[in-house]
Parts: sequence; structure tokens; C-alpha cells
Amino acid sequence: MKAFISILMVLTYSFIFAAEPGKAPAKQDWNKEYTKEEKDWNKIFKQPTSNLSLSQPPEATQLIEPGFMSQVKGTEVTLKWKEIPGVKYHLQVATDPMYKWLVVDQLLVSYTEYSVKNLQPGTQYFWRVYTQHPGNMPGHMTGNSVGSEFETAAQ
Repeated sequence: MKAFISILMVLTYSFIFAAEPGKAPAKQDWNKEYTKEEKDWNKIFKQPTSNLSLSQPPEATQLIEPGFMSQVKGTEVTLKWKEIPGVKYHLQVATDPMYKWLVVDQLLVSYTEYSVKNLQPGTQYFWRVYTQHPGNMPGHMTGNSVGSEFETAAQ
């Protein structure tokens, strides 16, 4: 068994360190000084590069209608905002200024107007639109929100 292990070790050593099969292994220089190119691991293992444009949040949009503190007639309103090229929007409509009681919560929409139906008469509504760039890095996807409010006429 010892002879078999010795032969196996010699063959393994010859296989790993020999320049050609059947020839004596080359002498290893363990104190060799490596050149800068041989040490440059970044050439071998490419590091990801940062794309700074993906860390810039999109600019905020502008709300068009209904105007701030305006009163709308009926139980339906069309919300409109300015288009920003290359972004999507997050629209929220709520009955409280903290947006806890949402009536509408539309995420990653591409349109710039939305009709809200079945509004309660004599109720104040708050609405806001966030601009979003889904291709951005996490934490930089959403821009600032722009908000407004309106009230439905009492019946």
C-alpha cells in the first residue's frame, strides 16, 4: 500500500509540475518576484463599475389639475400632471394628509392622468405623485413627491 501511495504522489507531482510528460519537473522558484501585470488581479477579476446616472433620483413632476384647494363637482375627478421623459409614476389619493387612508394607490404607471370615481360628496382629498425610475439602483429609484388637495362639493 505504501508503494502505491508513493507512486501516486510521484505521478501527481509529475503531472502538476512537469513541463512535458515523461520529463523531469521544472525547478520551482518560490521566491520569484512577480511583475505588476502578473499581480494585477483587476485584469483577471473584473470589478463592476459604478454608473452614476443610476444613482440620480428622477426630477419631480408638476401637478396640473385639479388646482390646490379647488372644489370639484360630482363624484368623479380627473387628476393630471406634467410628463417627465423616461420615468414612471406612483399616484396616491387619500382622505387624510398622512396618506394612511388610501383611495387610490397606483404604482409604476406610465400615464399622466387618472380618473378617480365614486368620490364621497363633501369630502377633502389629498393626492400626490412620485416620479420613479425603475432602472435605478435601490434607494435612488424614487424622486420627490408633489402633492395637492381638493374637495368634492356637498350634495
